[in-house]
Amino acid sequence: MHEIELKILNIDPKAIAAKLKKIGAKKLSDHLVVEKLYDFPNGRLEKSRQVCRLRTRGKKLVEFTYKRFIAADANISEREEIETTVGDFENAEKILLALGMKVIKYREKKRISFYLGKVHFEIDKFPTIPAYLEIEGSRGDIIKMVKALGYTMADTTSKVAAEVLKDYGQNPFYQKF
Repeated sequence: MHEIELKILNIDPKAIAAKLKKIGAKKLSDHLVVEKLYDFPNGRLEKSRQVCRLRTRGKKLVEFTYKRFIAADANISEREEIETTVGDFENAEKILLALGMKVIKYREKKRISFYLGKVHFEIDKFPTIPAYLEIEGSRGDIIKMVKALGYTMADTTSKVAAEVLKDYGQNPFYQKF
């Protein structure tokens, strides 16, 4: 699967949620996300712009994800993404550690998820920076949704969470409420 997305930084979560509802988006969930990213001791995944991640969405759902950078311009990023759910975070982590990987990032964020057709919207809030909106879908649908929410493409960025955290002068490797 290809993940195509962008972010709109420094948003007012309540105002964005209201705009999303106004354009017909449905709220899917409101939960805490806890994620750990893993790499080999030589850093080969990060060096080649790949990600291995375990994360919880709320109390029960555990996702295991692989991502690989494909392309990005100033506004939209595209990555290969393979994701599945696993039954147990701790045992999945034990497998990764047994394979010689180590934890390179631990982050928590509050997330409110919406969807409209095939477009997904995530209002993300890390503990140390202002909230931002992530829009994921096809390139054309994303551009339409940016406009429908009252923004222009000049208001968007293709940066990943670690880059956004760095831009705010915050630690991209550790975020905890």
